[in-house]
Amino acid sequence: MLKHNNHILFISNKKIPAKGFTLIETLLGLLIFSLIIVCVYGTLKTGIDLSRRFEDQKDISRQAQLAMDLFSHDIEASTVYDFSNSYAGHLSFEGLDEKLTLISRSEDTLKVISYYLSPPQKIEIKQTVIGKHYQRNTTVTQSKQESAITLCLIREEMDFIDYISGGFQMNGQKEILLEGIPEKGVRFSYTSQTNDEGTIVWKQDWKDSERPLAVKMDVKIVRNEDQETQTFDFEKIVLVPSAIKIKRIK
Repeated sequence: MLKHNNHILFISNKKIPAKGFTLIETLLGLLIFSLIIVCVYGTLKTGIDLSRRFEDQKDISRQAQLAMDLFSHDIEASTVYDFSNSYAGHLSFEGLDEKLTLISRSEDTLKVISYYLSPPQKIEIKQTVIGKHYQRNTTVTQSKQESAITLCLIREEMDFIDYISGGFQMNGQKEILLEGIPEKGVRFSYTSQTNDEGTIVWKQDWKDSERPLAVKMDVKIVRNEDQETQTFDFEKIVLVPSAIKIKRIK
């Protein structure tokens, strides 16, 4: 006991334990903190990857839908031209399984339009995002497959007069509608009848003087991502309006 300035001070010999963490406690805390950070990072990364993949899928679907809407517009605006007087043997609507050529009405003029596949390096491209978004008669499925060489779906448009004067050879304005299509990834089918059971009978080519009753386009798009190849399948069925036959232009 000490006496200082009329105040009595008591001094104890009892030691006050030092407060703090041991090395083991510190390492254990760092380990727990690291595990939490790893879990949080993994969750965020998974969410970001899923969001990015969803946006990519939505963009693919949107581009495919726009291309099919444009295809529908061309089919619905198609018409029949009478070639019998001057150019016998030529058709105003000619379809194969991988190529379709038709004559379409555009205001007061006629256009020749062709759809086909081509390697991108052989095309002078003009990317197109045309048309409105409709859901009718369209289906889409998704699957996975191995990597494949991809092509482009081309839409080529040419004035009808230039088409005739050029010897019925397409040399018009080309647009890439879709990319990432494997070989034989686009199929056109045509129908004009049903069987006895009422089921639509689809043909892989059309070389008739009249137009078919309906046209179907099947498209497959592949995308490589994270060492995986995703496949998107689209289908569009378009009813062809009643034929309007146009006499030869004099």
